[in-house]
Amino acid sequence: MKKHLYILTILISSTLYAQKTNGTIYFKDGTNKKGYIKITQNDKIKFKKNKNSEDIIKYSSIEIEKVEIEHEKYGKKILFYKKVESPFQNSNKLLPKLIDGKVNLYLDIVFNGQNGVSHDYYADKEKGTLTKIWPVGLFANGSEKVISEYFKDCPELLKLLKREAFRKFVKMKKGNKTQFRLEEIVKYYNNKCE
Repeated sequence: MKKHLYILTILISSTLYAQKTNGTIYFKDGTNKKGYIKITQNDKIKFKKNKNSEDIIKYSSIEIEKVEIEHEKYGKKILFYKKVESPFQNSNKLLPKLIDGKVNLYLDIVFNGQNGVSHDYYADKEKGTLTKIWPVGLFANGSEKVISEYFKDCPELLKLLKREAFRKFVKMKKGNKTQFRLEEIVKYYNNKCE
């Protein structure tokens, strides 16, 4: 499942910008529309009622809460519009949600020219402000501090972080160890912290 989400995120970030796909747009007023969707490079949405329709409607994050896309290989996936604020960008982006709960975890795959790719992880509590939790600072050296500060309301979790328990948990897993570790931290918080 994690491998599929990772692959799908790459596909969303590259191929879906170039083609239309079936999907559903969920608006902030509670309504929705099903039809053909194209996600543009700047995360705007182009919508057609069906494949042969000539009427194209453009939507932005002001109107839309989330978009559900249908991928031939990976099935239905939901992308949420979230406000991303950083020194390098200040925009609404469509992000897949990795974990849903008291704390939500999101992944943003950023293409940095010449095939450079970075994985940025964000969290929000109960639909609050989106906070970047990895990587933060030069070579991600500020990320541990940000994670500890973000989850400071759960002393049991902080003790485990100090003992590097979550690093040990994912040590033998193949794949993106940072993502596995962050997922385990968020799952622990959602299941065991008040």
